[in-house]
Amino acid sequence: MKKSKTSLALISVIFFLITCNFPHRISKVSLPTVIQKVATSAQVVLPGKASDSLFIQYLGCGGLYIEKDCTAFMIDPFFSNPGLRSVIASTILPIKTIYSKEKEVIKGLAGILRFHANAKEKTKAIFVTHSHYDHLLDVPAVRKEWGIPVDVYLNRSGSMTCNKVIDEKQMKILEDIPHGTCIRIPSEKGTILVYPILGEHNPHVAGIKAFSGDRKKPLRSFTDPYKLTRAWPWREGQTYNYLIDYVDLKGTIQFRAYVQPSSCDPDKSIFPKDLLEKKKVDMAILGVASHHFSKDYPQFLLDHLQPASVLWIHWEDFFGKQCKTPQTVRSTNVPKLFYKKAVNGPLLQYLPNPGANFCVKF
Repeated sequence: MKKSKTSLALISVIFFLITCNFPHRISKVSLPTVIQKVATSAQVVLPGKASDSLFIQYLGCGGLYIEKDCTAFMIDPFFSNPGLRSVIASTILPIKTIYSKEKEVIKGLAGILRFHANAKEKTKAIFVTHSHYDHLLDVPAVRKEWGIPVDVYLNRSGSMTCNKVIDEKQMKILEDIPHGTCIRIPSEKGTILVYPILGEHNPHVAGIKAFSGDRKKPLRSFTDPYKLTRAWPWREGQTYNYLIDYVDLKGTIQFRAYVQPSSCDPDKSIFPKDLLEKKKVDMAILGVASHHFSKDYPQFLLDHLQPASVLWIHWEDFFGKQCKTPQTVRSTNVPKLFYKKAVNGPLLQYLPNPGANFCVKF
């Protein structure tokens, strides 16, 4: 069994090296004029009166910090970015080479505080879309650095991986939440409703998806957020996306966002019945990596959600430290996505550097 796993991992690496689209500096990549590159900050004014606002900060990879008034939450915060060699080594060999890097986690959190001075006190929850290391690895370290004992919403596989570093009572298993049921976060001017939406995850390279499947038993060796680990145990589990509603005190949805860091074509039936009829999506936050494995991505989503704006994430190379001039993600032709007919339209669209902060007026 171990040999077959190692062989599959080795084959994946070989295909990765053969078919890889190597990174390019985004500053030198030509994109359609409809795509606005954002280095540090931008203001998004949605159609309408624009009498209220919230902040969305892109943390890199699939990570987001979202704040409105005195309430904030994170999705997939990840700053450590282990190198490609470390990830490959800990995949095909029984050695521990990846870990949450304390210096990078502190630096990433400082990047949030740069724009949001009280972010630590305002953060009420952390949501995880799936349990690959680039979405879950830094979550325990973030909680430790900020000393915030907030609930973490993650799949069952991730709860097994983090069994020794996050209190079991504070891990909320997404599979236990009935379809169509929302997670409620009280806020100053109403309630934030977060709907977990069943999702999928495209392959990484040559039709092969790395670290798929579920972790069935606790990862007993991972006992400290900064402890060395392997990439292999961080199994994907069930992927989830999130539909997020900001509801005022009268029960009216004032702002709606849809977050899907992993490209795929979800089936229409995964959305709770009649939910999208209540309000169109104000901002869709969609992943770029591996888009080429879904022929209709993002056509289906854009047609179905009809968003007023799009924030494109998970587009940059995450093998190595974040920098001011990020490169495109490996094994994906990033510009090709933006020249698809579905994307090259009238929508407000943004491609942010990691750390970029948006003030969204609605």
